[in-house]
Amino acid sequence: YRQKLEAGSNDSDYKLNTYLGTAFVQYQQNRWWADAAATAGHLDYDNLKRKFDLGPNERGEKGDTSGDVLAFSARLGYDIAQQASSPWHLSPFISADYARVKVDGYSEDGNDSTALTFDDQKRTSRRLGVGLQGKYQITRQTQVFGEIAHEKEYEDDTQKLTMALNSLPDNRYTLEGYTPQTNLNRLNLGVSHKLTQDLALRASYNIRKDDDFTQQGINVGVSLDF
Repeated sequence: YRQKLEAGSNDSDYKLNTYLGTAFVQYQQNRWWADAAATAGHLDYDNLKRKFDLGPNERGEKGDTSGDVLAFSARLGYDIAQQASSPWHLSPFISADYARVKVDGYSEDGNDSTALTFDDQKRTSRRLGVGLQGKYQITRQTQVFGEIAHEKEYEDDTQKLTMALNSLPDNRYTLEGYTPQTNLNRLNLGVSHKLTQDLALRASYNIRKDDDFTQQGINVGVSLDF
């Protein structure tokens, strides 16, 4: 993944390259189904540009750092379709998710009066959710699918961040940082089309929204059965 964030009135620019690997398992018996996934990856925060006003002029500082992510998720659902061969399937489900993200501390380049040093940061998430998953086989080759879910976050304490000026490394201070939202809603809509018996093209749109923040994304991929 490659993500870009612009923040603040001066459009500070933060870029993140993420390299992830996921192991996935799925089980189904009659109408009951379950799946689980484990993900691990490396975070490369490349070219972090912090921009701000200093008097009548705009100043900027930049740096880079790295981190890692570890996550586990599981779901249990029940398909209410009458037959496995039915063109439509609709499944209510429950879910549980755990994630831990760590970002190494870093210093912005230079020793001028506005360059900062940031300590290590860590964010842990524990969520439980309920949702509804559906799919419909339009033709033998094409299927549409969707999912809507509501999740509750149990690690919603305000994060703390310790910082210092590069020019005054011993004068450290701690500020309040990100406060996770307790409730999260997400929606995923997509289509899958078989190009051959074993090769399929998939595309999807997803949106995640809490009380203060909305994130949208588009995914395109190719899957090969073997």
